[in-house]
Parts: sequence; structure tokens; C-alpha cells
Amino acid sequence: QIWRYLSYCLVHSGISHIVLNLGMQLLVGLFLEMSHGSFRVALVYIFGVVAGSLATSCIDPHVYLAGASGGVYSLIAAHLSNLILNWKEDVLIIRPRLGENQTAKATH
Repeated sequence: QIWRYLSYCLVHSGISHIVLNLGMQLLVGLFLEMSHGSFRVALVYIFGVVAGSLATSCIDPHVYLAGASGGVYSLIAAHLSNLILNWKEDVLIIRPRLGENQTAKATH
């Protein structure tokens, strides 16, 4: 039943579980999608779901999985690595400077 490695991300254990997963996907996934595109973000998400199910089946094969936590964790890891690697180049992270030689002056 190879389909279970991917389909568990469609099942959730309650309304709070699905709301938290959707909120994190929107919060993290939108920024990644704006900078890297939908296809790349979808690949990261799907590989995270499959990696989470494979890791869980190796560690504890008798546990039941529910939720998209593996995909959400992979999106968070991709977002953090994007922040670290592109810290100086990303204009959304760092506020634009007023000017190279200008300093903040108090006005009276």
C-alpha cells in the first residue's frame, strides 16, 4: 500500500489540527511561492510529506499518521534556509536604508 506514504497528509485529527496546518502553510508557503514559484514549493512540500512518512515508518512502523506536519516542517526549513542564504539580498527582510551617507537627525 504505497499510496499511504503520501495520502496521510490529507487526513487530520481535528479542526484545530487542520486550521494550524493550513495557517502555517499559508504563512510560510506564500512567501516561498512568491520568490521561488509554485512548482518548486510543491516539490519541497511533497518531498517533506514522503520523508516524514518514511522516517516514521522506519522509527515506529506501528504508529498511525495524520496531518501534513512533514510538509509543513519542510516548508519551515526551506523558509529558514532561504532567509539565511539570502539575508543581504532580500529587500523584504531588511528595511531599505535612507541613504548611504545620511544619518538620522533630530529635528526641533
